[in-house]
Amino acid sequence: MGEPVWPAARALGCWLQQRPETVAGRRVLELGAGCGAPGILAAIAGASEVILTDGDASLIGLMQRNTELNAERVGCTVSARRFDWRADDVDDVRASIDVLLAADVLFAHGDIQPLARACAAMLRVQKTSRLLLARSSFFEELQPTLVAACEEAGLRQLPAREPGGARGGQSDATVLEFAWAKF
Repeated sequence: MGEPVWPAARALGCWLQQRPETVAGRRVLELGAGCGAPGILAAIAGASEVILTDGDASLIGLMQRNTELNAERVGCTVSARRFDWRADDVDDVRASIDVLLAADVLFAHGDIQPLARACAAMLRVQKTSRLLLARSSFFEELQPTLVAACEEAGLRQLPAREPGGARGGQSDATVLEFAWAKF
């Protein structure tokens, strides 16, 4: 499932292209990266470092090849590794990420709380830290549960920003932006 660029990943990529300041100079980690498109676009937009991750180890080579194909446009270190936010310990990245990217990584209610907890553990506790989660239209019914789980983990959903609104330029996907509630 991780090889194609799905609608939510395209929406997140559009969102990042419209708002490069969100990742510029920041340490970015993409969860469930698949082919790594949003993470690579974050690197092109000026991130200081990008880590592409996926729970499927067979996709690491694809992420690395896609990074190499874009090497002339990428201005930072981009690494790819296996990481499954559902099962793996987040201690090696605990509170060290400025921006988390995730596109279509949730498919069931049981994934929502683990994702919210993992994201809260990985994000630096600072005003500018962000979780950018893109979801396809099929996920719409799970969104209220996601927002509640993020709030329970200390993150609040931010209002949609223009241009492109929450849709990020795609009609069948939505980008949700979360920040620390304490700021």
